[in-house]
Amino acid sequence: PPPAAVAALGRPLLAYVGNLSDRIDLDLLAAVARARPEWTLALVGSAHRDPSALALGRLPNVHLLGVLPYRQVRQFLAHVDVALIPHVDNEMTRSMNPLKAFVYASAGGPVVSTPVANLPDFGDLITVADDADGFVAAIEAHLAAGRPELDLDLLRPHSWEQRVAQVFDIVDEVLAGRR
Repeated sequence: PPPAAVAALGRPLLAYVGNLSDRIDLDLLAAVARARPEWTLALVGSAHRDPSALALGRLPNVHLLGVLPYRQVRQFLAHVDVALIPHVDNEMTRSMNPLKAFVYASAGGPVVSTPVANLPDFGDLITVADDADGFVAAIEAHLAAGRPELDLDLLRPHSWEQRVAQVFDIVDEVLAGRR
């Protein structure tokens, strides 16, 4: 069953999980919320670095849920219709690795993202959109298609186990070269 935080919200449910900071395109989220007032947009995370994100809560279909423990975030994401990565394009976002894409994908739901550097290729699970109109269209397409089956073979190469194994392989290569 959905956690209480989800059960009280309307559907379809769109969500962003992470720090509500200056890397988030607040104007984009506001435009999506205004374009589709029948959609529910839930923002999970802290706004301690950028309180301007709290202004989104004035929109009737935007809900600021605050910080949730990781276990609750996983339960929450299992019931989200479309997860969002609405990052602005700046020096910081161009150099980051958006780990939330992996968390979202492991929950099995579709994702709509702005063009973020280092975004993994998860096939049809992640759609990249440049602006509010593109975001709305991509979300609509995912809602029409329904929640996809979780493809573990697609995700397995991105697991922490595989990443650690790759690091150990590199370390072994370096150490072998020193012998």
